[in-house]
Amino acid sequence: MPAHPDSNLYPEASGPAKALVYQHRAEQPLKLYAGWFYPFVQRVWLALEEKKIPYEYIEVNPYDKPGSLLRLNLQGLVPTLSTPAYPHPRPLYESTVILEYLEEAYPDHQPCFLPEDIYERARARIWIDYCQPADGSAQNTEAGLVQARQEFLNHLKAWVKETHTKGPFFLGEDISLPDLVLAPRSIKEITSYRALYLPIYKRYADNTAQRTAMARNMRDESPRGSSTMEPGLSAPAIHPSFIQVANPYIFEQTVENCIEAMNVNPLRETSLRLQGVAWIDSVRRALNLPIRTFDTAVGYYHRFRLVHPDNEYIFTDAAAAALFTACKIEDTLKKSRDIVCAAYNLKLAPSEHLSADDPMFESHARGIIGLERLMLEASGFDFRTRHPQKTLMKLGRHYGLLKNSEVSNLAYRISSDLYRTFAPIKQNSSTMAFSCLELAGRLLDQRVEQVESGVDYAQWSTNRAEIMETLFDLLELYTHHRSQTAVGSEFPADRFLTVRIPLNQEASEHNIPRYHPWIGQPHKQSNGGGANDQDASRPAHPLTPIAANGDRQRTGERGRDAAVRFMLDPACADEERRQVAAYFKVEMEEYEVDG
Repeated sequence: MPAHPDSNLYPEASGPAKALVYQHRAEQPLKLYAGWFYPFVQRVWLALEEKKIPYEYIEVNPYDKPGSLLRLNLQGLVPTLSTPAYPHPRPLYESTVILEYLEEAYPDHQPCFLPEDIYERARARIWIDYCQPADGSAQNTEAGLVQARQEFLNHLKAWVKETHTKGPFFLGEDISLPDLVLAPRSIKEITSYRALYLPIYKRYADNTAQRTAMARNMRDESPRGSSTMEPGLSAPAIHPSFIQVANPYIFEQTVENCIEAMNVNPLRETSLRLQGVAWIDSVRRALNLPIRTFDTAVGYYHRFRLVHPDNEYIFTDAAAAALFTACKIEDTLKKSRDIVCAAYNLKLAPSEHLSADDPMFESHARGIIGLERLMLEASGFDFRTRHPQKTLMKLGRHYGLLKNSEVSNLAYRISSDLYRTFAPIKQNSSTMAFSCLELAGRLLDQRVEQVESGVDYAQWSTNRAEIMETLFDLLELYTHHRSQTAVGSEFPADRFLTVRIPLNQEASEHNIPRYHPWIGQPHKQSNGGGANDQDASRPAHPLTPIAANGDRQRTGERGRDAAVRFMLDPACADEERRQVAAYFKVEMEEYEVDG
């Protein structure tokens, strides 16, 4: 039996496209049946991502179509959109029809792909239809392929003449339906032969940044009235590869720089951080997991969110992946199905609980496994963990506190709340333990003078500045988010302000900074707004790897253009960079010319 004509197709998305697929494996009312390499699918995919419409991505093997698709579309065509309706979902197919449906059905999701002016909307539809491909049967031969490509280039020249004078898109500054229709096909028809088509598309379905760069390159390479684009690919330059060194500690300055670089709203960041930690805590209690697994899971959750903007994932998926990863590291093994099932059962009465073997958890559980790799990459494959509760117990015995004393009990619960802040990735276990013990004593008016005096700080590898920073982190948590903590509701709100006043005085008298260490410009208080919307004004992400030649990897491009290697030893990484940099050194000579 002859093989299928496209039997060498990649069976599923890979690289950044795979990560995007896994972000949309969760159950959603709106479902997209897709084959990631089809240009018609990519039109709809780009539209959903641009508008940030929640959807479930279902990969379709063109030679083994699932029954759920055939029930919606007898021909099994992709893309097929399953729209929410009662009592049964209703299907839509044909990419241009789906694009207009998304524009009209989700008017509150920006950007708008069609202009408000009636004439301009009609004009946009004309050029959408103009660039639709003709019958593709002639492309099965080399001559037919060349002819089809030439026809498309002729269409493209006419299309470019009709674009906005300033661009970069067809209707101006914002992307529109003509751009979404043309972009995937332009990659297929212009920049690749049949043999090179799949490798290009393997790297194509990435994110909106690649889409913007592609549109700009098209305008640069194809000026109005001429066509300078030639099919084929140029060989990439040799790259020295990126090195990512594991960071056991990420200080406040780096945390704030990460948030600014990703253009994340600080208020939204805080909200998702608290919700994610609360989700991890509730699920780990349902699974009877120890506190050490909770500590590790939250640490991975924090690190993941400092690398990936919150619009790239659902926070519950990130929390589940962090808990799944922590279960392996702490040897408290749980399957991804167990975690997803436990989270689902928390919303139901005990009599309605489902088992982890239920088929409804299959898709979501696979998505969690896919996110595990991103969790490990965000941490630099660093499996070193910190558990302040163990150190807290040692400190209690050292200072003569009974195990069941009021101060010890409160300090232990404060150590759990501490993970709702970024302190666990900023401080060592001793600093966190001292801070929890001191705050418990101050809240209960049972202060332990030996703890506050600092005579043992050096022995426990900490200092007063780090402890003060952690105390202030906790007090800010209890002041602004008291109801979302385990301890906050046990004390009146003014109690935390009363505790903070003498600490503020101590910091002022001894010139203790709010954050330690802090290098360069002074710390700026956030007003709750996001960073500037212009990418050019944003700083580079401080946690992205740097190559020996000084290149910094851009967000979302891991592993696409060069290898990324992970190291634990900074000295080894610096030595390798020094040796490799000599081969990429650019020497320049200056000449002074008399005018």
